[in-house]
Amino acid sequence: MKTTKLEKNDGFRASMFCGIGACVEVKIGKRAVAVRQSSKPDKIVNFSRKEWAAFLKGVKGGEFNI
Repeated sequence: MKTTKLEKNDGFRASMFCGIGACVEVKIGKRAVAVRQSSKPDKIVNFSRKEWAAFLKGVKGGEFNI
């Protein structure tokens, strides 16, 4: 998936293919991964790097219907 830095320059990234106001944004830190919805940037969910890796493995393995 192609990503692009957002203009806010706060470290979050979103897909270049997302619609206006309907994007999932991700910020990868040293210890955690933060996820938020672009239309609600103050609501952030944090995951450990281990949890994020397990999620990505599940996505790549077809575990989720997305």
